[in-house]
Amino acid sequence: MSKGKRHNKGVLVLLVTLVVILVIGCGGGGGGGGGSLSTTGTTTATTGGTTGTTGTTSGNVSLTFQWPTEAPTSRSIPSYAASIVLTIYTTGTTNVVFAETFDRNQAFPYNQVVTVNLPAGKYTIHLDAKPFAGGHGDTLASAVLPITVTDGENATVGFTITSLVATIFIDDLPAQAAVGDSVQLSAHAEDKSGNAILLPQNALNWSITSGNSFASVTTGGLFKVIAPGTVTLQATEVDSGATTTKQLSLSAGPSNGVIIIVS
Repeated sequence: MSKGKRHNKGVLVLLVTLVVILVIGCGGGGGGGGGSLSTTGTTTATTGGTTGTTGTTSGNVSLTFQWPTEAPTSRSIPSYAASIVLTIYTTGTTNVVFAETFDRNQAFPYNQVVTVNLPAGKYTIHLDAKPFAGGHGDTLASAVLPITVTDGENATVGFTITSLVATIFIDDLPAQAAVGDSVQLSAHAEDKSGNAILLPQNALNWSITSGNSFASVTTGGLFKVIAPGTVTLQATEVDSGATTTKQLSLSAGPSNGVIIIVS
């Protein structure tokens, strides 16, 4: 498969407000704020607890997922993410103390609050943004956040959720198509290690930068052959504006009305 011109993507940021509240409901606090594609979120973790009859302290960890607005400059979670996978580990172990997937469930923007009760101790929170509901699909962006639940101690922790997408590639088209036929275009991303990340259709806007007389394309990626010629396709990631291009050669086929596509 040939690859189009590659461009690095910008960092996407997820701001999460982390607040740990006393189990008995008489203390705690926290903060957080909005963000953009280029800022780093700050979380305030106020940890506290109360000793029960077993001698164990515990606290509530509350996370607020700030699902994005429609304005590109204020998006914090990738706008095409449909779910967040939250996993909490005991620090230094593979012991999972909490794991759940939270789907985007209404129109942007809105906040989704999740509260988890944990015994006193050290934990590592993993957040993974996914393109489909139910936590399905490749991870688009992720963050790792260490927290400590203790009695009467306040802590401020800074973190970012960073896009794993490093480059975008337009996938090869079929070898031929009839004049007037429409072909659904697709593209994939790769992380910095070259591992493929499958993108949903709504992650990209499509256009033709040259050769509009020979083909057309909708923003959703429906490509229509018109006549033989050379066409340059462009795919733009909807949040960061990162682009990639691919040149196509359209030539007359062996039978009337058939166009050979070399991509």
